[in-house]
Amino acid sequence: MTSSLVRALRSSEKDVVLAEPISIASTFTLLVATMLCGGQFSFTNRVLEVCGSLQPTILSASNNSYFQIFNELLAILKATPITSFLLAPLRRLLANTQYFKFVRQRRISELLGDNLRLALSFYSYRPLSQDGHRLLSRMLGVPVSIIFGNTETCGICTHSVRWEKPILMGYIAKPFICNALRRSEGNTLLIAGSNIAESSRMVSEDACKWFDSGISILIMKNYFIVHKMPRTYDSTMPA
Repeated sequence: MTSSLVRALRSSEKDVVLAEPISIASTFTLLVATMLCGGQFSFTNRVLEVCGSLQPTILSASNNSYFQIFNELLAILKATPITSFLLAPLRRLLANTQYFKFVRQRRISELLGDNLRLALSFYSYRPLSQDGHRLLSRMLGVPVSIIFGNTETCGICTHSVRWEKPILMGYIAKPFICNALRRSEGNTLLIAGSNIAESSRMVSEDACKWFDSGISILIMKNYFIVHKMPRTYDSTMPA
């Protein structure tokens, strides 16, 4: 599990990982993966307070924390409402220029640091909404990888991969090497592997025990999965 996570995140000894302790399994796996490649690892419940000073390259946080970061960044970009309103047409014209991107990144770096290259969003029940994921990635300026794991039962199981075209109501993911995945008759994700703990939700398929995660999947083909993605995230991330 940890070696496959290192490959998926392209971790190296230069990485500084800041993690919010969401669950024991996911946090511990990320810790061991960071240690394997010789990187630095820290965890905190105060992401916003320490992120700028720690200068992480990889950030792992809950959706609620990402929403707080989103609001803080939004406040920075809208610090002067009158000026923002008057300059809105000009900002739209200059939005793709290098200078505008530099100014925006400088403001963001005050909050998150200058070295952030990847944000991880772990979930076990509902992922970020499609709109929330798009807005967060655009605001942070780095890829946001969605990682599914069923808390303490299977740790981490699948991770999202970048795709050229967005998929309606879903995101493309692939399993970690240690997992075997299949779709149940009810279109839920079944998981088997060395990282699966015994659970009352185990089902037998082809003489093998599988954990029924209860997570809806839309498509499973050629080792790729389309996880179902909500349009909104319980009002936590904006639509």
